[in-house]
Amino acid sequence: MEDFASETGFFTTDLPLSPLGGGGGQWLSAAHAGLSEAPMCVASDVENTGPVLDAALSALESTLINLGARAQLDSAARARYGRMVAAIPGEYRALVNAGRMTAEEGARIAYAQRNVIRDAIRGQSSDIGKAFAAMKKPDPGTFNTYVERYAQKLYGRPAGSLNQGEAARVFKSLIESSGRPNQAITRMGRHLGHLGRGVFVIAAGIAVYEIATSNDPAATAIETGVVATAGLAGSMATGAAAGLVCGPGAPVCVSLGAFVGGVVFAVGTDFALDWW
Repeated sequence: MEDFASETGFFTTDLPLSPLGGGGGQWLSAAHAGLSEAPMCVASDVENTGPVLDAALSALESTLINLGARAQLDSAARARYGRMVAAIPGEYRALVNAGRMTAEEGARIAYAQRNVIRDAIRGQSSDIGKAFAAMKKPDPGTFNTYVERYAQKLYGRPAGSLNQGEAARVFKSLIESSGRPNQAITRMGRHLGHLGRGVFVIAAGIAVYEIATSNDPAATAIETGVVATAGLAGSMATGAAAGLVCGPGAPVCVSLGAFVGGVVFAVGTDFALDWW
């Protein structure tokens, strides 16, 4: 091999391998130096993506937590509403049948009690849930509105034209209807519960990934908790502010305010912790 190299001039400093001239050994040395520096450049580029990846993960985690928290809150509120209104008809049906109140009195009290429960449950709902409920049913309607509706439904006539027995049937129907929530909204509430649990699992997976791939798992676990808390608190604040600005019945506006605010607070907290 050495004879072949000496005869052909391969791997000698006398052979000008570079088209620009110069010794082959010098050219090979330069090439070797260039190759040795290339991985360092790639590693530097990868390291520079760290803050960007952290910010993206914080934004995604914040969005998932905010969505999951609201979905769970509204699902529980809807289930509570269904249980509470379901108890209304039995109580007033028994009082009317026992002759302790008239059918009209029972219907009026049942109607008022359902409205009280509705308002209380809306107060326990998320900002987006309140906005959606206000859009779906901005005005519950007066008691007389429902009397006329059921008179037309049962007899096809105005309530004022009904005899005493027919009117009593209308009032008893109102008592029964006070315990029937909107089934479409109830089903939506159940789906929200499943959605909330699902996104919480995804958010937990992201947090586990961040902690497991960190050089300091304990510090990363604390930082992840702080960022998630800041994102949730910021989301609640900006969601409430959006509700004041946009007014009731604007779920799209409130949703944008809540989720954008959550991302801003989460990412801002993440950058602040990294800087500190």
